[in-house]
Amino acid sequence: MEMNTRHKVEKTVTEMIEGLDLVEWKMRVAAGEKLPLAQEDLHIDGHAIEARIYAEDPSRDFLPSPGRIAHLAPPAESRHVRVDTGVRAGDTITAHYDPLIAKLVVWDRDREKAVGRLREALSEFEIAGPASNLGLLYRIAHNRDFIAGDLDTGLIERHREELLAGSEPAGDDALALAALAALGPGVAPRDPWNLADAWRPNRDYHREMLF
Repeated sequence: MEMNTRHKVEKTVTEMIEGLDLVEWKMRVAAGEKLPLAQEDLHIDGHAIEARIYAEDPSRDFLPSPGRIAHLAPPAESRHVRVDTGVRAGDTITAHYDPLIAKLVVWDRDREKAVGRLREALSEFEIAGPASNLGLLYRIAHNRDFIAGDLDTGLIERHREELLAGSEPAGDDALALAALAALGPGVAPRDPWNLADAWRPNRDYHREMLF
């Protein structure tokens, strides 16, 4: 079956505002059936926005960032949020294929509400492992021109200082919590004789962690 690249990229937005399954339509037509609906039967309901989440590094001119996905937790799907992905935690993004991680699509009654949905969904999207454009997308969703719909291909370059700003390093509190999470349950057990972590009397226990 022929694959149309525009259909592949943009069908999710159309499906969210039309309530249709365009892939099913395409399969039926390929099998010789007629289109289920005519043009005059279609109507647009609300506003949808798609954000494409990639394993790429915006700070390095958007170069692909291959590596193992240690953690992947997209936001919960609903009438307002759709997540299309073909990867999961433990998979490896290679340098040989498109480094797309997921397509996040949000819907609401108008653009203003849809932008709010996008911000919320991006803030709930969790990725650990390869670098991603998740932070960039979150900053774009808060950009005044994006909110106003004043968009063109020069948006990122015009707001480069704002959108491509480096992330702040994690503070001591965040690192302490990360270390506790990495150590797992029983971080401070009452009985040291129940441990099996190479503990020795009269020696300080030392363990290095890299975040």
